[in-house]
Amino acid sequence: MGWEQRGSRTYYYTKTRTGRRVRSTYVGCGERACQRAEEDRQRRLARAAEREAFNSARDTEVMLNRELAATGDMLSALTAVALCAAGFHQHRGQWRHRRHET
Repeated sequence: MGWEQRGSRTYYYTKTRTGRRVRSTYVGCGERACQRAEEDRQRRLARAAEREAFNSARDTEVMLNRELAATGDMLSALTAVALCAAGFHQHRGQWRHRRHET
């Protein structure tokens, strides 16, 4: 989107992509074009703010997932220590009580 110089005049065009092709659409010149350009600028700013908010939320979620995974690993280790101390062992992923102390 933008202003283009054609001869001695300036005109406002919008660009749209269809597949691999870019199509220019004439909007106008003068007051109408200035108004449309400002609307387009406001839309771009709003999309940028939405994108920033989404990225911030995603980063927070990634951080919380990492902390949750670390907490889960720590709890698994503590559980293993407690069960071993109580006389259990792990057999093919299952915790079983030892029958005979060696």
